[in-house]
Amino acid sequence: MALLALAASVPLVLLASFAGVLILRQQQEEMQETAREATFNLADTLQREFDAQINVLKVMAASRAFDNGLDLYEFRDLAERSLTTQPNFTAITLNDLTGVRVARVPEDSHIGEQAKDILSHELTVATQQPSVGNVTQFPEEGPVFAVRVPIVRDSKIKGVISTTLKPSVLVALLQASRLSPEWISLVIDGNDRIVARAGDQGDFASQPGSLASEPARKARHTSDAGVYAGRTLDGRATNAHYRMLPGLRWSVHVAIPDKIYQEPVRRSIFLAVTAGIVALAISGVFVTLLLRELRRGQEVGRKVEDGLRLEALGRVTGGVAHDFNNLLMIMMGGADILKSRSGDSTRVQMIADTIASAAQRGRQLTTHLLAFARRSSHDPISFRIQDRIAHLAVMIERAINPDVRLQISIDPNTPAILADPNAFEVALINLAVNASDAMPDGGILTIRAHAWNTFRSPNSVSISVTDTGAGISQEFQEKIFEPFFTTKPTGKGTGLGLSQVHGFAYQSGGDIHVRSEMGQGSTFTLVMPRSNAPPVPSPLPIVSNDEVEGGRLLIIEDHVEVGSITGEVLRASGFKVKLVESAEEALDVIETDKAFDAVLSDIVLGDGMSGLDAAPRIQSALPNAAVVMMTGYSEALARGATCGFPLVRKPFDQAEVVRVIQSAIAQGPNREAA
Repeated sequence: MALLALAASVPLVLLASFAGVLILRQQQEEMQETAREATFNLADTLQREFDAQINVLKVMAASRAFDNGLDLYEFRDLAERSLTTQPNFTAITLNDLTGVRVARVPEDSHIGEQAKDILSHELTVATQQPSVGNVTQFPEEGPVFAVRVPIVRDSKIKGVISTTLKPSVLVALLQASRLSPEWISLVIDGNDRIVARAGDQGDFASQPGSLASEPARKARHTSDAGVYAGRTLDGRATNAHYRMLPGLRWSVHVAIPDKIYQEPVRRSIFLAVTAGIVALAISGVFVTLLLRELRRGQEVGRKVEDGLRLEALGRVTGGVAHDFNNLLMIMMGGADILKSRSGDSTRVQMIADTIASAAQRGRQLTTHLLAFARRSSHDPISFRIQDRIAHLAVMIERAINPDVRLQISIDPNTPAILADPNAFEVALINLAVNASDAMPDGGILTIRAHAWNTFRSPNSVSISVTDTGAGISQEFQEKIFEPFFTTKPTGKGTGLGLSQVHGFAYQSGGDIHVRSEMGQGSTFTLVMPRSNAPPVPSPLPIVSNDEVEGGRLLIIEDHVEVGSITGEVLRASGFKVKLVESAEEALDVIETDKAFDAVLSDIVLGDGMSGLDAAPRIQSALPNAAVVMMTGYSEALARGATCGFPLVRKPFDQAEVVRVIQSAIAQGPNREAA
């Protein structure tokens, strides 16, 4: 028995050590994946934080305070209200186009001086777009960075409104990620300066504004995301992941100290060496005992020895056979279950329909949420309200009080308007929610639209939202469109809904009016400019599988499982599919094979070339093929919407992706995008 135990222990020790080595190696891979995910999550969190500050400043910039110039009195009143709701703002400043400080809340002694971070100010003036400045040292405030938004009227910039934030705001975001305390997370600005740092501090004691390490600086200027062998400012080696923020030269870094990252390797080597030594020792003991047993067996007799050994072998063989039979039973039973359900096509179809229905409901919900969360530059198009009201009605009914009855009256001859359709949807929903809040016990909410032609607003379209609530006093009617003004209890309203509506109307070249009497309800009327351009057609009807003619299709998708299922769906729709996992591989394929009718590419393709970067090169190489983009990321969706190529949003069903591809093929290649 001792011999059998020793004989079994040697392979068990070796197997256990091998399994341990694999587990330790897997731990290192898991650390890499955790760091990569943390980097992307922190970058998204930082981008959302910047967007939140920018959106608040945008609301202020759209205020009536700047409709007729830079009204300093109204600016101070507006800034004071804003500071009470934005604890991260240290101050709000108004600068003219040259960067000279015109006003500041709270006031200081630097009125009339030029902005210290003049580069971000000049960028905002030149592009008429928001910007985030670099960390700058101020004598009174210490290190801060600026967020700036232009004040634009009639496509002309009037000034710049900005706020300053302390790096501690970003430190709190890094600490909230709950990374290992021994890991290091960094935020680096466009000047390669460290803005915020969290995690293992080591001997690092410098203030925000220190120059980042050379490996970090080199990586930032090489690509938008990746991994590099880093080194902390106190000289410790790290394995670091990083990601650049879209549209900014800021970046987020998550670094694993080499001492921690290499620990699984050291432990695996130690485990393997230890296991080898133990196995050799056991083998030595085994050989010694075996020789002793052989000598004893020779004394007792070979027959008795053989009998004992055969008995032991029989016990081992029986145990193995029992376990193997159990495995065979599981496999055979599973096969029988599958065969018994092979004819139950009705139940299989019902389950498939249920899954598809649930997925479609989930997709609709995320689509609606993204519509509210999407950062949108003003992209006006010509569209008809009557073509979109059915979709809008569904969203409005979900947003309002269930005791409120929705009535819609749209004149079928209502002309097309020129506006950003996404901002229009948000504005109309804000008006509907505001009307619903005015009727807590229920009532009637009516939406009307028709042509509008008056001396003040000729060639316009009127869209009105009427409620049967308590009405608005004359005193409040003069303030309801001001940012952060609300009559609702604390915690029930932000004071930004009607301000967004006013900003949308003004930015679109329109206007908004309110008519209300106490006890008689209220009517908010949006007056929008009529469009002279033909309206953008509604989405094409879904194409059935019987209408699909197919063609040769190249799919570029870095997720193998997603690419495989997409390929199978399109093969079932009549396409001949070629699947590749990167833009580089796709370009190699089309060098030798140009017989493709269309190319379907994901926008985000891992760490390599993106789909948007590759699309013009693909279109140039395949001038007769249609190029279609697909994505499931909200940021990539915003970039893809302006790329000039047809776009389909994940998740999509078979009919939708076939419709988009067939439409792109029918219309021919996008020459403008190419």
